[in-house]
Amino acid sequence: MGWRARIGVLYPADGDSDDELWKFVPEGSSIHITRTGVQTGEMTVEKIITEAESPDLETAASLLCTIQLDCIAYLCTAMSFIRGAGYDLEIVQRLQQATGLPATTTSTALVNALHSVSVHRLTVVAPYPESVTEKLAEFLYGNGFEVVTFHSMGIAQGNEIGNVSPQDLYRVVRKADNTRAEGVFISCTNLHTAEILDALEQDLAKPVLSANQVTLWHSLILSGVHSKMQNLGSLYATVLSSRSAIRREGLK
Repeated sequence: MGWRARIGVLYPADGDSDDELWKFVPEGSSIHITRTGVQTGEMTVEKIITEAESPDLETAASLLCTIQLDCIAYLCTAMSFIRGAGYDLEIVQRLQQATGLPATTTSTALVNALHSVSVHRLTVVAPYPESVTEKLAEFLYGNGFEVVTFHSMGIAQGNEIGNVSPQDLYRVVRKADNTRAEGVFISCTNLHTAEILDALEQDLAKPVLSANQVTLWHSLILSGVHSKMQNLGSLYATVLSSRSAIRREGLK
């Protein structure tokens, strides 16, 4: 295990989609997960900002990297987009300084993935309350993308997001998509999406990206693994290219 790549993952404590992550890495790659703290109660912009700024990130990352990882990823969409364009790179820098390793966040990986599949106009589907989903739209606008439409599922408790079945999520995405959108992004690393990505791409005839998918895709690239994988959407359908994925300075 891990002879090809060892990926460290910082995952919020209320996430329970650990099993899905392994579906996005090829044989010989291993995932090593540790939890970061979250606040209880209803999800708000203010709470997410507080969690994102916590020194827990550096502490968890520095402890995890003692097992000789190839890269480290902050597997949380909301905490990495909540303060707008560029804040995700601040988190990347914090993790790099704490560990000496290549690092990424889910939002950083998303921007790279959208460039890789040449999507500029997109539909966004997110489980969060609308106020939080609006912050994701602002992040994408700030990075040069156009959000044609966004759909908030309005789930206020983070630990309830994992109860959404892939089948129900499929129907939500189908209904939310806009024909003007060149692609779709399904936000939140606590949603299970691996088994519906191909079906959605076939039925919508456009690239469909998800939070766990883009994060592991970018982590593999940062780890030097360039492997074609089947049934995980068009992002994984061709050999991963570090040249196409690394968009911004500091992510090499």
